[in-house]
Amino acid sequence: MDRNRVAEFVLLLVMPVERAAAVIGDFLEELEGRGGFWFWSSVLRIVTARVASDFVRRPFSVLAIGIAGCVRIIVPALVLVFIASSFAHGRAWVLNCVVVIPMLGWYIRCGMWLGRYRPKLAAASCVAVILLGWVWILMVVVPKLPHPPDLALGGVHDLLLISGALWARYRDVRQTWRAARG
Repeated sequence: MDRNRVAEFVLLLVMPVERAAAVIGDFLEELEGRGGFWFWSSVLRIVTARVASDFVRRPFSVLAIGIAGCVRIIVPALVLVFIASSFAHGRAWVLNCVVVIPMLGWYIRCGMWLGRYRPKLAAASCVAVILLGWVWILMVVVPKLPHPPDLALGGVHDLLLISGALWARYRDVRQTWRAARG
């Protein structure tokens, strides 16, 4: 897959197909004199600006979707922890097998839900869920634990959430994108 298609796909997360293709076309015209770093930094700046714009234009909507996404993630995790803790008896590997592993797939499903629920706000919704999740983990969960957890797993969860939203967004615009590219 070439750079143009990857960049266009990244822009599809935050804008309509026709607009993403036009932006990439404009960037390709400027690419000769500026280079690859400029190209990718421009793509990421547009994504960041569009997500920030969604937060500014619809703060309550994004916050509500973020809270709903967090609830969709946290409630099943708490249920699994409650079930697993009754027979884990301090064995961490049991909790990992019963809670962490099934939750990896659930993060992808929640990302897909965010991508389908409000497609135009999918990226902003993912950012809201991630921010609210980290606030909850760092302010509620970590202080109650006897030893500090490995927070790298939270980054994996975030990537899975974003991957699910990307997949749902791709499925929604696949036909239009292929027709525009074809």
